[in-house]
Amino acid sequence: MKNKKFTFSSLNMNSTILRVFHLLVGVMMVITGCSKLYYYVDFRLMGVEIFGVIEHPATTTVLGGRPLIRYEDALGKIHEFRSKAKTHWFTKPQKGEALSIIYKKAESQRAIVNNLLYYVIWPMGFIVVGCFFLFQAIHLKNGLGFLPAIPLHKTGP
Repeated sequence: MKNKKFTFSSLNMNSTILRVFHLLVGVMMVITGCSKLYYYVDFRLMGVEIFGVIEHPATTTVLGGRPLIRYEDALGKIHEFRSKAKTHWFTKPQKGEALSIIYKKAESQRAIVNNLLYYVIWPMGFIVVGCFFLFQAIHLKNGLGFLPAIPLHKTGP
């Protein structure tokens, strides 16, 4: 009986490391996208949609910005918040401009700008790319998984 010599190539470490990397990236992207979608759906279901007014425009002018927005809830209390989502992409927000916002009924001080791109489209993109990475991690063979392995040397005549 021959003793096999132990080498790292016999463990196929490159494929294993690539699988683990794809798995980690995929899980992180899917969790990030799902949490952002959950956040938006929670506000849509448990919130009230109203119009807020830009109190102070954002400081960046080149690619839009995240302005300070003031709104009045159903009880007449005035609240302010700085938008986490970009409200304007290639223009500067103007003071006094009205924006659609959603605030929570139970916690009227919590609000978000009703921005479909930031809260739905970008997270869906993250989920799709994350699922692609997870698919790669599960179905990875010798190379990129969905592509056939390319031999590095000639096998035939």
